[in-house]
Amino acid sequence: MSSPTDAAGQGFVVLANPAAGSADDDLTDQITDRLGQYGTVVLSPIGDDPDDDTALDRAITEADGRCLVVVGGDGSLHRTVARMTALDRLDLEVGLVPLGTGNDLARGATLTLDPLAAASAIGRLKARPMDLLIGNDSVIVNAVHLGLGADAAIAASRWKSRLGAAAYPLGAVVAGTWSTPWELKVTVDGRVLHDGMTVLAGIGNGPSIGGGTRMFPGARLDDGQAVVVVAGNRWGRAGRAVFGRSLRHGQHGRLPWVRVARGRHIEVTGEPVAGNADGEIWSASPSWEVTVNPAALRLRRP
Repeated sequence: MSSPTDAAGQGFVVLANPAAGSADDDLTDQITDRLGQYGTVVLSPIGDDPDDDTALDRAITEADGRCLVVVGGDGSLHRTVARMTALDRLDLEVGLVPLGTGNDLARGATLTLDPLAAASAIGRLKARPMDLLIGNDSVIVNAVHLGLGADAAIAASRWKSRLGAAAYPLGAVVAGTWSTPWELKVTVDGRVLHDGMTVLAGIGNGPSIGGGTRMFPGARLDDGQAVVVVAGNRWGRAGRAVFGRSLRHGQHGRLPWVRVARGRHIEVTGEPVAGNADGEIWSASPSWEVTVNPAALRLRRP
């Protein structure tokens, strides 16, 4: 597909999963038709095995200056940007057609959640710089949360296929009831934010998780800082349940045992705790280090 206005080195490489089924195949065809109004389109099936990035690496390497269009959610964007980083190809522009369950990065970037409208917007929008987070040598596009956040993601996975984004707040309430707190120390730019029993430590590049739950108040994708939220342990299981319900309604910052800060370098040390980075579960570790990489990605967005 081509357009009279298409110039050398411009166009789109659509990264899609062909194993999703005929309905998604039809939607992918519509997406490529929309993009075809603005330039040359190359459809690149990348597969759905996160342990096999051969096709994805080939698509990135052969992009030849074209915009990489990720058809999927935060996890798909996370996977693509991680491979772009590994291949030293963060010079490429990226577009996002949100087809995930939560689509929190799209929400933070103020992208439309309608996939066809998003495809059309990619053709019109210019790429703008966006920060990335680097945590324990891994790329994070939207957020990472340690402790309750990882437990909530595991709990939500049980209902995700039936409830969609509604599974996330339900998972938070359930995990908040049964999770055991951890002894953790959290520092932000060298200053201690919290030191003691901890239910959750979250670090946000974007403002929301779990399909629009605004966990990180005031977070922006392009200000060179992350928002850090730490929930201490109060009232045992009852307090954790209160935190889970407050988080669901975006009111957790009002709780006296919750601390919020902004910064560029965050360290979490103490008891081994698991993490959830853009939906990817990280194994428990006694030490986490997250740094903001300002203006590292070029994302087409308003």
